[in-house]
Amino acid sequence: MSEKQKVIVWGYPLHTHTHSYGHAAAYKAFKYLGYDTYWFHDEEFPEDFDYENCIFWTEGYADRKIPIRKTSTYFVHVCVNPKKYLEVGARIIDVRYNVREIFDVNYHYTRDLERVTQVTDNGSLYYEKLTDDSGLTNRLLEGENIEYEALYMTWGTDLYPEEIKEEFIDIPKENTIYWLGTVGPANANQIVPFANACKESGIQFVHNDPWNRPLNFDVVQQLTQISYLAPEIRGSGDHDPATGHTGTNHLFTGYIGERLFKNISYGQLGLTNSLASQELLDGNLIYNLDTSQLFDDGVKNKDNKSLLLDQMKLVREKHTWVKRISDIMGIL
Repeated sequence: MSEKQKVIVWGYPLHTHTHSYGHAAAYKAFKYLGYDTYWFHDEEFPEDFDYENCIFWTEGYADRKIPIRKTSTYFVHVCVNPKKYLEVGARIIDVRYNVREIFDVNYHYTRDLERVTQVTDNGSLYYEKLTDDSGLTNRLLEGENIEYEALYMTWGTDLYPEEIKEEFIDIPKENTIYWLGTVGPANANQIVPFANACKESGIQFVHNDPWNRPLNFDVVQQLTQISYLAPEIRGSGDHDPATGHTGTNHLFTGYIGERLFKNISYGQLGLTNSLASQELLDGNLIYNLDTSQLFDDGVKNKDNKSLLLDQMKLVREKHTWVKRISDIMGIL
């Protein structure tokens, strides 16, 4: 890595969008790896900054004013408009969801294992050279012969490897489960049975909506650590037959949220209704598609420290943002 190479996270201001937490994690990881790292956004950035020969990490709805330079490389999550980068001659890498297939307002693709290159040995990161923009729902370059790149990336915990400490597992728990994520039409059919099972067992289920009441990272970690259990529950989606969209059906697409890795890194036993998550972590999770039964399985195994230590070791070695960014930069 050149000492002069700069990394610019061009993202949402913290807490203004749930994707801002991914931007914060990328910023933290690049800093850890020794890059000269900055965080700018559309409404606040220096115009006299040297944007040549930079690495940008951004998102397709947060890049309205991003400086595009031919000498720079752009990692763009939800890259809905590769055209504006390609027209300048910049290198652009679409950071896609690492799912089997997806169809929503932004993406319409299948991750073809015959075409992609597996970057990691556990399936958390794939690379592909693209020859068109057919993976986008609204194509801007249809019929044109173009070349850009794509990564299919699974998220990770934002903790550094050395911040994942075994003593976390001995933190006293409350008779409360703090669900610090969205509850809505896309996942209510899975969340409600779990919450009802909590109630029947005398365990309080407390929900905090990050869109309306965002919490600082240390508060999220603390509440997760004192929770009776900390499940990672994926939804079956708010399917609209008129569109055929599958993007919110995480159980179908195989989407894995970063909550799984964070919870384990904070010292909580990994339990999920997501088969994709179970497969990624080599069958080391407590898994049940039935979320009511998942609660019971979690209760039975909540003191299984040996299993939790194995899970923490897996996350520490393979599923941090530091590991993801390190692997990605190896591609460059």
